[in-house]
Amino acid sequence: GARRAPPSGRAHSGARARAEAVPMGCSSSTSVGVVVSKKKRFHENYKLGRKLGEGAFGQVRLAKFRETNEDLAVKIVDVRSRDYNGEPAKEADAERLRATRNEVTVWQAIGVSENIVLLQACFFENNIFYMVMEKCECSLMDKLSKASTMVEHDLVRIFCEMLRGIAHVHGMQVAHRDIKPDNFLFGGTDGSTVKLCDFGLAAKLQKNKKLKGVYGTAPYMSPEMLSGGGYDELTDVWSFGATAYLMIHGDFPYSPREATAPAMKRMIVAGEPEIQFDRPDRAS
Repeated sequence: GARRAPPSGRAHSGARARAEAVPMGCSSSTSVGVVVSKKKRFHENYKLGRKLGEGAFGQVRLAKFRETNEDLAVKIVDVRSRDYNGEPAKEADAERLRATRNEVTVWQAIGVSENIVLLQACFFENNIFYMVMEKCECSLMDKLSKASTMVEHDLVRIFCEMLRGIAHVHGMQVAHRDIKPDNFLFGGTDGSTVKLCDFGLAAKLQKNKKLKGVYGTAPYMSPEMLSGGGYDELTDVWSFGATAYLMIHGDFPYSPREATAPAMKRMIVAGEPEIQFDRPDRAS
């Protein structure tokens, strides 16, 4: 059943530090998709602004729609292959191209939901993808770390909106496969709506066929994903549970002494020790 927030009624202050400090590995993808149709050129329609974030995938920047001056964000993914010096070549890296096409295709298929970051347009020019999306205010963990208090009903609302986003994705026959705090943002008209983002590892579900492969970030991976026997969209529900546990207790459900991805995966599969939900030592 549902569990209470810590006795103080606050989200645990150590959640952000724990999520960022443990070197459990980053997301990776080997997805396959379809070709993105070309539209008008990106820079003719949008003016690039400051960088909001950067990772192995590329970068996210502010973007202003020239016609209306609307503030948006754009995820830029360079799929060009690299030479021995790390310089981009003219041709695309086949695997990176397939993965990014899949991300765009799945994101478009997911469609519109209040609790999903909206993809407004996509451009593919010179082997660079520009995914134009709604601009959000901040990340989930940023919001929690800056909040002076986070009472139980606030956490309940946040959890419900996170689950609505996940449920919408599942309703469109998609498994996200990377549910974690970093992939939820606060946006909407007043900046208070929780929105699920980043579909780089998402996969379309096929009738009577299990998904295969290990994707995502180690502390949030489900036992069925790690066991190798196949899994479905319910892997995201486990990942949400690990995320909620971290937000409440400031630690992962499983915390191996050796803070590595392999150790975490072994502990998740073994299910030992048993998860403790009543942890007054962790409450702030």
